[in-house]
Amino acid sequence: MPLLSSHLLPSSPHSLHISQSQPDLWPWSSDQPQRQQGSSILQPSNVPRNWLNDFGLASNGSGRDRTPSYHTDSDSSILMSHIEKLKHDNKQLHKDLKSIKSKISLTQTEVSEIGKMIREMNVSLRDHDTVSNSDHLLLVPAHAKEDYPDIKFWTAKMYRAAKKNRNLTTSLVPAAIDTSGNIKTWYVETEKGEPVNAETVNAICTLAWTIWHELQLRGIAPTLWAKAGLVALNYYEHHMCQRFPQLSYCESNWKAHMIATNNYSS
Repeated sequence: MPLLSSHLLPSSPHSLHISQSQPDLWPWSSDQPQRQQGSSILQPSNVPRNWLNDFGLASNGSGRDRTPSYHTDSDSSILMSHIEKLKHDNKQLHKDLKSIKSKISLTQTEVSEIGKMIREMNVSLRDHDTVSNSDHLLLVPAHAKEDYPDIKFWTAKMYRAAKKNRNLTTSLVPAAIDTSGNIKTWYVETEKGEPVNAETVNAICTLAWTIWHELQLRGIAPTLWAKAGLVALNYYEHHMCQRFPQLSYCESNWKAHMIATNNYSS
């Protein structure tokens, strides 16, 4: 075990200075002779451990003394440089994250718009398919006024003028028809120019609701009848006038559409 002369120990470990010009201060150096037992020496094991820690000389647990470690200004400069770089990288990562979130939000908006366009295209294609499968458009009747001279309300304008005088409504509600006959839809006339009876009005009402339900199933039912598309209008007009020709004894089959205008509900 190397020995340390007791007269060389300072009053505190912080006042100890090791220099290569003073070899006697490093008594366990390999070029120094071993001191005799009994001389005034101090075993390193008796030196306070905190002194050895201060100089980096404490044992590392493997039975071998550590080499003293020193930190220079250069080491501190390198460490501070690494810290600054990490701060810069962290700031850049936050900026990148914010940019990515912004792009994600924009992408979601674009996806929503694309989805809306696809749905509109599907509706358009469905309408196109319906027209194609029906030989484009269904046939509707077109009569001439000269062939039905007894019809009083050939145009919608003629009916509105008469309605104003009678101060009546045109609601197609079966409950509004009493036993005396048709008092609400008197604009629907027979070939002789007489209002159709209550039973006919009920049948017209039932067919209208059936057709509107069919439009709903086909996905072409409008929210308002005024917004109905070409296919829906044609389908309704064709079936209503085919089943009840009284609705076609007028200009442009307006009587069939008047029923829908006054009573349609999506």
